[in-house]
This record gives sequence, structure tokens and C-alpha cells, in this order.
Amino acid sequence: MPSFPRIGKLGKGGERQGNRPGRELEHWRFTSAQAEVEAAFEAAYGEKPYVVNVFLPYGKLEENWLTWKEKWAAGGLVHRCDGQTMHLWRDERGKYRQEPKPCPYADNPNDKDACKEVGRLIVVVPELWEAGHVGFVTMETHSLNDVLNIHASLLRMLEESPAGLRGVPFLLRRVPAMISTPGEGSKRVRREKWLVALEPAARWSRLQLKAAEAAAMRNERALPAPEPGVTIDAVTGEVINDDVPWDDAPGGEVDASGTEADASGAEVDADFDWVNDPAKKKAFAAEIKALGVKDPSWITAALGVM
Repeated sequence: MPSFPRIGKLGKGGERQGNRPGRELEHWRFTSAQAEVEAAFEAAYGEKPYVVNVFLPYGKLEENWLTWKEKWAAGGLVHRCDGQTMHLWRDERGKYRQEPKPCPYADNPNDKDACKEVGRLIVVVPELWEAGHVGFVTMETHSLNDVLNIHASLLRMLEESPAGLRGVPFLLRRVPAMISTPGEGSKRVRREKWLVALEPAARWSRLQLKAAEAAAMRNERALPAPEPGVTIDAVTGEVINDDVPWDDAPGGEVDASGTEADASGAEVDADFDWVNDPAKKKAFAAEIKALGVKDPSWITAALGVM
């Protein structure tokens, strides 16, 4: 996409009060150097919008989302760095230089005068383009929570949209959240703040789900038919192969009825071979009586033991 001018800015706070930043707002504040652009935005969203429709103009994350640490003073930007190295800085004569130079606050980032986090998201507001105002809008935040949340959202979207971020419709929201903030002294307290949330539009998510479903249907393959003689237990999932013979058991062959044939050809129940042993039958009858069975006669009669 060609480079277009910046026609407006989405901010989280009110107008500056002297040297102090404006108070935090619960909604977006749109500003532009062109009154007609501000009027077009208000016509589309009203005076206090919580949600704005946006597109990202570029495919890569770093082209749409610029994150730095910056130090500002009355004369403007003092330096821009990545926390360790300055990539843009103002020299003693007031000229900006781009030669890499160590950040003076790299070892002391908590200094009250140290550079602070800033994130700038370049977006297209479709309602402005439809009204004839072609250009980019910059959303700016100085909240570390916003920087981390937006970065995570863009990374997730890149996983879902390998073709890139360009053309994906997003919703840029203001949302309340309880976060840790500086308190008195070195203490920290939790306060409600209105953060920034970047999420894909519902219509795009629905299309992605439909596309994924269609792809799954195209790739679906019929399961292979079971091999002959193989049965699958519908409850346990166990494979039952009736064509596989039983393993030979010690002492003789086992037929389909589960009985064992001895050397003479007589069938012997493998688990109850003691039934044909008179000594074992008498011992079993004695155990039954010892257990206190009042009338074991039916058992002993069945065993042929008097």
C-alpha cells in the first residue's frame, strides 16, 4: 500500500493541562488538523466512542505497530530508544542524529526522568475513507499494559492469517481493567484503568471458521474397511479377530468350547479338573462343612461325596 498522510490521531486522554497530560478518558478522543475530518469522524461514531472499526494498512507487524521508549521535554523529543540503544537523539545544537548511541537510562530505567514506553498503531478508519478523507490514523498509547496486549493480539492474528495483517478488519476498543499502579512511597495499589483492546471483527472470525470447516470437509477421507475376520467391540474398542486360533495351552489342546483334551482324548475342564479326583472332592466337602454351612448335602450330593 502506498504511503498516505496521517489525517488524525486516536488518543486515550483529554487535552493537556499546561505541562501535564490530560486526564484519562473512558472513550476515544479523535483529533485532526482538518476540521472536516473531525466532523466526519463524529458523524460516524459520535462524540464519545468506545469502539472504532479499523484495518491495518501493512502486512507485517513491525510496519503497523511501532514500539519505542522515548524521552520528551519542552523542546520536543529528546531521544528514542529500544531501552538499550538510542536510534534517534537530539544533540547539543538541537539537531537530530541517527547514529546508534547507548541510552543514558539503560541501567536505571526506573529513574523519574527516564524514557517511557510508547506504542503507535497505524490504522485505516473505513468510515473516513468512505467520506472522502483518505489517509492513516495513529492510535498512541503510553501504557505498558496496552503495549503488551496489542503486541500479543497481533502475534495471535499472524498465526491465524499467514498471509499477513493487511485487510483484516479489527475492532479497537476501550475496556476497563484493574491493574497495578504506583502508590504512596514504594507501594503499589490496584486501580481501574481504561485500556486498549485490539480484536478481530466478528464477521472476519465467522468467515475464518467457515473456511476452516470447508477445508476440513475437502480433506476428509473415508476410514478403511475392517479386515476380514476382524470385529471391533463397539463399547471397548477392542479388536476381536475370530480367525486367530487360541494359543496351545500346557497339557493339551484347547477346543472352541474352552475344554482341554488329555492324552487319552477325554475332555477335562481346565479350571475344575479336581471334580474327577475323589480325594479333592472329599477335601472340598470338608471345607464346606468347616465354613458352617448348615446343610451341605446338596453340594456333597452334586459332587458325589457321601
